[in-house]
Amino acid sequence: MLNNLIYIRGHASDYNEWFQDKEGYDYTKDILPYFEKLEISSGNTAGSIFVDDLPYITELPGVLLKAVKELGSKGANNIRTVKQGFGIPKVNVIDGKRWTSASHFIYSKPSNVLLRTDAMVDSIQFHDNFEAYGVEFLYSGNKYSAKASRGIIISAGVINTPKILMMSGVGPKKHLKELGIVPRIDLPVGENLQDHITTGFDLVLLNKTLDIGIGTMLSPSSPLNYFREGRGPWTTIGCELVGFIEASRKIPYENSSNRPDLQLMIMPLGIVEDTGFHLRKLMGISDYSWNRYFAALYNESTVTFLPVLLHPKSRGYIRLRDKNIDSNPVINPRYLSRKEDVDLLVKGVRYIQRLIATKTMHKFGARFNSIIFPGCESHEFDTDSYWECYVRHMTITSYHPVGTCKMGHEKDSSTVLNYNFEVKGTNKLFVVDGSVLPTLPSSNPYASIMMLAEMASDIIKAKYVFSYSTCDFMEVFIKKNVC
Repeated sequence: MLNNLIYIRGHASDYNEWFQDKEGYDYTKDILPYFEKLEISSGNTAGSIFVDDLPYITELPGVLLKAVKELGSKGANNIRTVKQGFGIPKVNVIDGKRWTSASHFIYSKPSNVLLRTDAMVDSIQFHDNFEAYGVEFLYSGNKYSAKASRGIIISAGVINTPKILMMSGVGPKKHLKELGIVPRIDLPVGENLQDHITTGFDLVLLNKTLDIGIGTMLSPSSPLNYFREGRGPWTTIGCELVGFIEASRKIPYENSSNRPDLQLMIMPLGIVEDTGFHLRKLMGISDYSWNRYFAALYNESTVTFLPVLLHPKSRGYIRLRDKNIDSNPVINPRYLSRKEDVDLLVKGVRYIQRLIATKTMHKFGARFNSIIFPGCESHEFDTDSYWECYVRHMTITSYHPVGTCKMGHEKDSSTVLNYNFEVKGTNKLFVVDGSVLPTLPSSNPYASIMMLAEMASDIIKAKYVFSYSTCDFMEVFIKKNVC
C-alpha cells in the first residue's frame, strides 16, 4: 500500500460509527486487538507492520509543541491514537527506510501466493446463482481466466474496485443499462466517495532556514548517513508534527475527548523549496497561480501548515466512462460542494494564524504570508470572504479517498457490502480495501484499512471453516463465535 508512512489508529468514535448497528460492539474488545495484532513491537514480534518514531526531525516540532501550549492544547512526544492535541506521529519505518504492507506480505515471497503484475482484471465470473467463481483478465494482449472455488477477493482500491464490479454488472442498474452492460445486481457501487482535503500551502514564512532544505539534501553527508546508518535528512517522510482539533467549537484549542474535525499536518518545507521543479506538479498548481503567487516566495523560507478536513460532508462518485476496460473511470469527488466544508477549512486557517501569533512562534521568526491569492483580489485580505475564496481556489486532495463500496448492515440501502465484507446479493465475492470504509477515519487511513484487512481475513477464513453454512448473521470480531 502506497502511503505517507504515518501510522495513527484513528479515534474510537470512527469505529463506533461504522459498527453502530452491532449489538454488543465495544472498541477495546473488538477493534483494539486487531491493531495490537498488526503492529510489531517489543511485546509482539509476530506482527506485520513496523511502527516506530520518526528517524529525523528539524527543530520545528519542538518549537511548535511549546507554541500550542500557549493556546491551551496538549503536546505529546508521539501520537499513535487520535486525541485532541499535537504530537510527533508514529511511522512505518525501519532503519530509516519505508516499511509498507508489501514489505511483509509480498517481498517475503510467501509460497502460497502467485503474483501476476501488468495484468488488468476485466470482469468477475458468476454462476447463475451469483456465486463468484473466477475473474477474466488481460495479460500481454491476451485474455485469460483465473478460477477459485472458495471465493474471490477484490482489492483494487477505491477507484478500480468499483470499476471492476460495474464492468461485471454489479452496480447502479440505470447507469449500467445506459452503457450497454447487463445489470446483475443493483447496488450503489461507486457512490459515497469521500476524501481528506487540505489547503494552506506556503502560508507560513520564517526568517531562518531549517536544516532540511535543498542544500542539506544535496550535501554528501546526507546520502552517506542514509545508506550507512539509516539516519539523517534523507529518512524524513515530510510531515514532522500532527495536531488534532475540534475547530467547530467556539474554543477549538480547548482540550476535549470529542472526535476532532481537523488534522494539522506540519512540514518543514514549502512547495516553493524546489522553485517549481517537482512539488508544484505533484499538487497540480496552474502556471497562472504559480507565477502570480508562489514565484514571489522564491527568496523566502517557507514551511507548511496544512489543515486537513477529517470528516467532509461533501460526497462524490465513481462512474464508468464506457464499457471499455482500458478507459479510465469518471471521478467526480464534488469537493467543497457542501458549504460546511469550506467554513471548517477557513477555521483551520484561522487556527494557524493564532498559532503563528503566539510568543513562541514570533520569537522563532514565523510570520503569516499576506500575498493576495490570484482570483481573490476583489476580497479584502484576511476577511472570512477572502479565506473562503482562497479555500475554493487552493484546496487539493490529501490522497485519502474511501467509501465507494460502503460496508454496513445488510438492510441498509446505501451499503454495497455486509459486515462480512461480502458483496450483497452474491456468494463468495468479497471486497477488502479502502473502498469499504463507510466514512473517513479521524487520521491518515492507512492504519484503519490495515486493521480492517486483518479483520476481514479472520472473517473469510472462519467462513471457510464452517463450509459456507448458512446463518442470519456472522460475528465479525475475534474472540467471538461464528454463526
